[in-house]
Amino acid sequence: MPELQYREIAAELRRRIMTGQLQPGMRLPSVLDLRAEFAASRRDIEDAIGLLKLQKLAERPPGKGYRVARRARQIVTTLSQDPESGRAGGDATGAYDEYMERLAEQASANPDDDQPIKPRRSHLAVEATAAPGYVAARLRLAPGDQVVQRYQEFWADQMPWAIQSTYYPMALVRRGAQDLLMAKDFKAGELRYIAESTGLERCGYRVRILARTPTADEAKFFILPEDGTSQVFSLIRTGYESRPDHRPYPFRVNFTVFAGDRHQFVINSGEFPDEPASPARDH
Repeated sequence: MPELQYREIAAELRRRIMTGQLQPGMRLPSVLDLRAEFAASRRDIEDAIGLLKLQKLAERPPGKGYRVARRARQIVTTLSQDPESGRAGGDATGAYDEYMERLAEQASANPDDDQPIKPRRSHLAVEATAAPGYVAARLRLAPGDQVVQRYQEFWADQMPWAIQSTYYPMALVRRGAQDLLMAKDFKAGELRYIAESTGLERCGYRVRILARTPTADEAKFFILPEDGTSQVFSLIRTGYESRPDHRPYPFRVNFTVFAGDRHQFVINSGEFPDEPASPARDH
C-alpha cells in the first residue's frame, strides 16, 4: 500500500465513524495498528488523530488510547412558519428562540440531567455595505446598491450551530426603519419592527435549501474538514411585502448556514402534534 498523508488517513477514519463502522465510545485502533494498516509514519497517524480531535470526532479519556467521541445531539429546526407566534421558519433567530424554549421544557422534565445544553450567540454585527451579486439578485437590486447587513453566529454549548447574514435594502431605512442600522435586538422581532415603523405588509416568504461543501471560513467555524467530505445546508429565506399592484416584492433576505452533521429540518402542514418534533433516524 502506498504511504498515505495524514489528511487522507483522517478522512478514512472519519468515513468509518460517520458510517457507523466505528461507533461513539469505541476505542480507536492503536497507533501501532494504524501505522501497519496505512503504511504510515507515527507522525502521520498522530496528526490524523489530532485532526479528528479538532473535528470533535475523537477524544482521549483517562488511560491509554483514543476513542470515538460521543456524537453531538441532533438539533431540529422548523422551516414552516408558526401561525400563532408568527415565528419565521428557517430564520436562525426564530429557531434559536424555539430551541431555547425546548431546552427549558427539557430541563423542567429532566431536572437530574447533568449535561443540559446551553445555547449562546455572538454579538450582532451590523454594517451598511454594497450588495454582492447573489444578494442583489434576491432583493431585485443592482449589484453594488447599498444594503444593511446584520450578521450573527450561534452555538449550542461549545458546538457551532449556525451562521446567519440578513440583508435589507437601504430603501427600508429611508422609509422609517432607521434602527436596522443599530447593533441591537428587537424585543418583538425585526419583522414586527419593520412593519410598525414603515407600514410594510408582509405577504409571504420563500425558502431555498442548498447542500454544498463549506467554504474555508465555514469549515473553520463548524470545525469541519476542508477535503470536501462534509456538507453544509445553506437556507436562503426571502421575505416579500405586498405592494399596491398586489405583486409580491422582496424586502429581506437571510442566508443561514448549518453544518450537515448536526441538523434536521421539519415542515409542518395541516394538523400535527403539539409537541415539538424530535430528531429522527432513517437507518
